[in-house]
Amino acid sequence: PADTGGVVVLSGASHPWRSKPAFHNRWPAIPVVGDIFVNTLVTPGFKLLSDAAIQRNFAPNSPPPDYARKIGLPLLARPDNWRANAEDMRNLAGFLAQQKKRYSTIDLPMTIISGDADRSVSPEIHSKRLHEAVPNSRLILLPGVGHAPHHAQSQAVIAAVDSLSQHVAQLSQSGASVAQRTQQGGATVASGNAPAPMP
Repeated sequence: PADTGGVVVLSGASHPWRSKPAFHNRWPAIPVVGDIFVNTLVTPGFKLLSDAAIQRNFAPNSPPPDYARKIGLPLLARPDNWRANAEDMRNLAGFLAQQKKRYSTIDLPMTIISGDADRSVSPEIHSKRLHEAVPNSRLILLPGVGHAPHHAQSQAVIAAVDSLSQHVAQLSQSGASVAQRTQQGGATVASGNAPAPMP
């Protein structure tokens, strides 16, 4: 923490939610059934459904061409990788339930970026509540953007990161204490390619 000047959260999961993990994340934990599922059904199922899953995560925007291959997504279908990812997904809500208790103690400047049309990690459940919990945070909601604002509105994301970086650098040069490292609060609904500047 002492080496961190500020934090950018991009479409992040921050709070627990009510729905159960998807079946493909639950089944690997079932004795015998899990081994059969992971070793026989995951790979063919992944090939059939991965394109639709990518489209759903990017919606209402479109993924870049050849996205799955470029990020090495087929590696996820390896049995050990699938088991590990499924375990993470099963435990995530529980971890976040504990983690959220400490958000109010974060005193670094934080910029939270989310697409207002994100159907994978709802800004209502996550980004907006994180903004409410972290004192020195700024929320940027990008209209008509899904779960991948770094692709759909890359210039807006770059501008937000640059803005926070400049803000932190100014504070460091001025010798501001942690308590003084605040930024403008509130939410910004960004239009165009750049969010409103920080103080």
